[in-house]
Amino acid sequence: MGLNDSPAGLFAWIIEKRRTWADVSGNIESVFDRDHLCDTATIYWATQTITTAARFYKEVLHNPWRPSHRRFPVVEAPTFAFVHPKDVLLMPRAWAEKYHNLKGWEVMKSGGHFAPYELPNEFVGGIRKSFRTLR
Repeated sequence: MGLNDSPAGLFAWIIEKRRTWADVSGNIESVFDRDHLCDTATIYWATQTITTAARFYKEVLHNPWRPSHRRFPVVEAPTFAFVHPKDVLLMPRAWAEKYHNLKGWEVMKSGGHFAPYELPNEFVGGIRKSFRTLR
């Protein structure tokens, strides 16, 4: 795997994913500063963990998760969904309602796959708002 053989290949892959999976409108440095990008690449490179991180995506495609029971909703824990318009996969609300004990659904104005990093204040605020409803 080129990502684990070449630090330049790994860094290029990280840059490409941040640019295409995040809500950056083509300007990666509008969200991710150079230190963050270098830190991310260094952590993956030093720990040699990019292969195991990427493996998750392969496994999901070839061996999808199957619940251990036949009850609905499948996910019984209270679930809150924050939908970010530039995310890689957008879950339809009807699907979320069928399979999750959906307690909240909010379509955000911005954000992508890395929304907690892209919008940290909105992310924390959403979590706080969600848990307040469970008091």
